[in-house]
Amino acid sequence: MKHLYILSLFFTTFQLFANDPNVESKKIIYFCGNNSEFPWEENAELACRGSFYPAVLGLLFYIDHNAEINTLSLESFSWDYYNNYYKLRLKKDLYFHNNRKVNSKDLEFSILRHFFSKNPNIGDSFQINLKGTEKIKKGQPYQSGLVDGLKILDDRTIAITPSKSNPSFLYTLTHFSFSLVPIEELNSDLITWKKWPVGVGAYKVTEHFKKEKSFLLELVDPASYPNAPKEILYEQIRINEPDITNKDYITSRNEKYIKEELLAPLYRRLIEFNYSSDLAKSKDFRKAIAYAISREDLSKVTNILTNPLYELLTSSSIGRINIKENQNINEAIKIIKSLKLSNEITIPFSEDSSYLGEKYRIVLKGQLNKIGLKIKFKENTKNLWDPFTKEFKNSPFYLHSTEADYYDPILNFTNYRNGSPSKNAYPDDKLIQNLLDESQEAPSRDILNERLKNISRYFYEQRVLIPLFEIPNIVYYNPEKISCIGTQFGGVTLYLQNIKVKN
Repeated sequence: MKHLYILSLFFTTFQLFANDPNVESKKIIYFCGNNSEFPWEENAELACRGSFYPAVLGLLFYIDHNAEINTLSLESFSWDYYNNYYKLRLKKDLYFHNNRKVNSKDLEFSILRHFFSKNPNIGDSFQINLKGTEKIKKGQPYQSGLVDGLKILDDRTIAITPSKSNPSFLYTLTHFSFSLVPIEELNSDLITWKKWPVGVGAYKVTEHFKKEKSFLLELVDPASYPNAPKEILYEQIRINEPDITNKDYITSRNEKYIKEELLAPLYRRLIEFNYSSDLAKSKDFRKAIAYAISREDLSKVTNILTNPLYELLTSSSIGRINIKENQNINEAIKIIKSLKLSNEITIPFSEDSSYLGEKYRIVLKGQLNKIGLKIKFKENTKNLWDPFTKEFKNSPFYLHSTEADYYDPILNFTNYRNGSPSKNAYPDDKLIQNLLDESQEAPSRDILNERLKNISRYFYEQRVLIPLFEIPNIVYYNPEKISCIGTQFGGVTLYLQNIKVKN
């Protein structure tokens, strides 16, 4: 019956997608495996949000293949030396997909909404360094004009004042979390949508195939993107063979696809500790886990290419301390014996079978078993922001993938400060905030590099978390349908609108 159901999904989706032979060559299938119902949910895979939102919502800025920022929904940006603030100016005659004209109040709301929402969200995980946001309380009703560091200058222009000097400040605003959104299309939590996302992007959602968990995106800005796909079938279940994907083991093994590696890694896989657990609060326990692991052995058996990672910052980032493997089995055994652990421990993990496979988890389980720690892995399908609930309440750590924040290297660490939306994943350690504050005040890139090294070193010495490996962003595309993927940078963001299809 399962096979019949999958076949039914295949033919239903294919038929819905292939009705118009005149534009068939301009249609593509994009696949991003996702356990969540919608690709825009906070619990959805980051790579899915990072492809869906830029296409539908658009971006204020985008990062090109040279790591430079360029305007997209904005007409211009500049630093006002007299007033000491950034001026961001919207494009003229910019409209949301619901046909309402965009104004500077929309820009203000889109940047600030995450600070007002009481729901954990990725936008709130950024320490955006905007003057006055520290006064906002979670769940406080949103009002224009409440944040000192963001002022409306005219109908298309706002002024933004950073609370501290930071040479990477504007890079933060390239993230899809700060894309333009109309407040009337959101629920009262300012995060979830009443129906589906509405923005100013090149594409709008036209159909939702609920059973198949797929969406049809229609190009609404062909003037700006004349060679982009006219329609994209956005699949979250692998029903059809995709024309393009960057997170699929099956496609990675198919020689018909062209492979193109982007500059910034897709993810990093790591162990985050549960600091509400007495076991995880023990620095010795955290060290024992680190001493037990051979990252090279893990990386060798992943289904797709991965590279061992020994510190939180990925290989392309500034602020790295460039440490190497520090496996010490004997020391790990001694620590675990002293803790007198005998019961098997359940460890939650986020979905990874579709791209990493399970072999590396088997190897990791064996490495920990070798030092006397018995574990079993169980997938967490419920809560990205607070995995340590119910059956995982006493689990000392969590295995999952996080975004490698190339926008601003400081942001790699902000999720582990006091008050982070990632509940229980941060220690009660004021020094982390102090180190972050020092980094945010760095007046130049060189000084920022040195101050980031201080944070990196502290995270390593305290074993605040344990990085395992980084996952390069390799895009696989069908050359029979797609001529090139256009300007791309990488990370979790894929600019679907920049894809160029063959005529």
